[in-house]
Amino acid sequence: MESKINAMYDELYKKKQSELEKAKNNSLNELNQQKADGEVEYYNEKNKSSLANQKNTQAIRDYMARNNLLNSGENADAILRNRTDYANDIGRINSDHRQFNNNIERQKSKLNSDYNYDIATAKSDYEAQKQKALMDYKLQQEQLAAAYSRSSGGGYSSGGYSESGITADEVK
Repeated sequence: MESKINAMYDELYKKKQSELEKAKNNSLNELNQQKADGEVEYYNEKNKSSLANQKNTQAIRDYMARNNLLNSGENADAILRNRTDYANDIGRINSDHRQFNNNIERQKSKLNSDYNYDIATAKSDYEAQKQKALMDYKLQQEQLAAAYSRSSGGGYSSGGYSESGITADEVK
């Protein structure tokens, strides 16, 4: 009977562990999908910025050529401002991208930490319940043995099992 109690609580723990692991894996899959979507989004954002920079550079060159300013300081200043704007934009995108990735990694770390905590808590809970069930079973067995010895000894009651509330089948 003790082995059945052990097996029952071990099975309950395995079921809980499986549920927790499934939930963790589902959450990790969602985070991985968010990360993949974010990678595409930031890649596209960089491409848009690059395309805008190329268009602005060409527009500046076209304007300067139409106004015979290609060799002037204005041309150099405009190109430099455009390059600075592009560098700032790419820097912002890269910073946002790093923050996005760091946030995903923090969420994964928290998810794993929560999972480990939940597993340890479940293990502890089921072990405590198992120990209580085993102690209750042993106590019940001791009470049955004591009742059996009292009734078979004849010293306490003449009615046998029926007065103690335990039937002969229960003792067997």
